[in-house]
Amino acid sequence: MKLAEGKPMERKVVVTGIGILCALGNNKVEVLKALADQSTGIKKAEMCSAYKDLEYVKVGISNFEQVELNHPEELDKIEKMTKQVLDEALRDAGLTVQDLEKEGLRASFSMSTSLAGTDHLLKYLDLGKQDPMWILKTRAFISRLAAAYKIGGGFYTTSSACAAGTAGAGIAFDLIRNGAADVVVTGGADHISLFSIFGFNALKSLSRDISKPFDAERDGINIGEASVFFIFEEYEHAKKRNAHCYGEIIGYGLANDAYHITSPDPKGAGAIQAMTMALQDAKANKEEVGYINAHGTGTSANDQMELKAIREVFGDFPVVSSTKSRTGHCLGAAGSIELYFSLLSIYEGLLPETWNSRLDMEGDWSFKAANDSGPIEYALSNSFAFAGNAASILIRAMDHV
Repeated sequence: MKLAEGKPMERKVVVTGIGILCALGNNKVEVLKALADQSTGIKKAEMCSAYKDLEYVKVGISNFEQVELNHPEELDKIEKMTKQVLDEALRDAGLTVQDLEKEGLRASFSMSTSLAGTDHLLKYLDLGKQDPMWILKTRAFISRLAAAYKIGGGFYTTSSACAAGTAGAGIAFDLIRNGAADVVVTGGADHISLFSIFGFNALKSLSRDISKPFDAERDGINIGEASVFFIFEEYEHAKKRNAHCYGEIIGYGLANDAYHITSPDPKGAGAIQAMTMALQDAKANKEEVGYINAHGTGTSANDQMELKAIREVFGDFPVVSSTKSRTGHCLGAAGSIELYFSLLSIYEGLLPETWNSRLDMEGDWSFKAANDSGPIEYALSNSFAFAGNAASILIRAMDHV
């Protein structure tokens, strides 16, 4: 990665803007209210009503369709969701599209997704002979967004399953701290799709009810949809324009356990490596971490592995919670929405509890629940995905810029 002339090797990276749309709400205000109200966004999947074997399915679906944006018909749902959230993140950061254009090559874009373009792919399969341009539209997603927001630097797409959002944030972090960018728009987006529902149903990984992370009776996931984006900014750049700051990104780790395409390594090798790398990257002590937003899918194997890995790295458990029983498992956006919840822990002092779970996993897995905590300075967000993909990102509280 090429360094900008005259820039130091490592620079401080802060978060100055956030936009969010998920099953809990269409913006930050609605999501915060839903968290305070102890509500969940999981509900019956109406799209599955025509399939008898899928009548049980529940999902974390947004009411985005009710918002109805003024975007062209050729944009698929993920692109529409992303545009709404990018607009909110920029407003929150006090930036405009014109500001991004002025940054030129110093502004970059890092996006994570699993399903972007699938709406266009289906249209191509149906209409390809009449309109072959649909296949191009599936591949031009990130380019269209970068062009629409006048982002002149590099743009990157991460698709490492459910670890993608965290990996994409790590790319954004590296771009800024290594001097290749001053501002990076980063985040993830995925929507509810029958592609995903059919796949997870075939794996027998879908919960028959609302998921129960870390519960002895957990039985699987609820798929969720979300679009969550952040403005990452170099600290001095943010300070010059008097931007507010949600927190500092201080380290991340990427690993792979190379164990199985869908099952995690029971010993948690990849998870242990990712968390250890994040701590080492940040030069942080494990005792400083006050909260972990766990990947916490609600599946038997993944939850068992993750808690084993956390114990291996940290010894005594910090405060641990999973937010997936409130939002659903947001796939390519999972790491992004969970980074948002982690930022809430250090910025607002709000630690979301593990909703719908008794936290009574079999064996000696005693750990603190979210409501047992005081002020948090360091928080870690975990994403442990299919194909052994593992990613962890560490953040730190700081005074507002």
